[in-house]
Amino acid sequence: MTVIAELVGAVAALKGLASDVMPVVERIRSGMRAHNDEVKKELSDKLDVLQGSLTKVGILARAADAYAETHEQLSRLLWLTERTHGVVKEHYDDCADRLRTEWDGSWRVIEALYGDIVRERGAVSSTMLARQEWYDSDDRGRVQTLLGQFQSESTRAQEQVETRSIARLDDGLATMIQGLRDADDIVRNTLFKGILAALEQLSS
Repeated sequence: MTVIAELVGAVAALKGLASDVMPVVERIRSGMRAHNDEVKKELSDKLDVLQGSLTKVGILARAADAYAETHEQLSRLLWLTERTHGVVKEHYDDCADRLRTEWDGSWRVIEALYGDIVRERGAVSSTMLARQEWYDSDDRGRVQTLLGQFQSESTRAQEQVETRSIARLDDGLATMIQGLRDADDIVRNTLFKGILAALEQLSS
């Protein structure tokens, strides 16, 4: 079981733990067994478990913030890459034929758009490195592997922009997009189906 899965399980059990405490509290409040050490110890043990679960709620909330920031950055990087790929598709013929009057202008547009990708591509890895303690180790490993592949592919794609090789750039962008989608799926699945779903249960 991963760290996030353990935290989600602890939070999911929180309501049940609170319910378990109340009957013991009522028994003590009634005065019927107020001096019963066994009952008091039972309450103390349940409160200790409850406190532990409350602590894990705080940890999970911090993890949610880290995952949300990563999701936002991945979404932006994916949007920039898809936008550039769309322009490549739209101007493919112009970029493939140096004799066309639109050749240079089309490549200049692509260069400008690709510059946005270059400026943004390190942001996700930097965030995960700075806040790595809040990520599940499995998720972090898988996402960082995909981001490493994206980084390598984007460096090659940058070379294709500089040498103005439209076919290779088209293929490279498609690979980059798929890698980002896979990484975002991992983050979104843990964030929405795991962390946030568990936290929302507390208010239901």
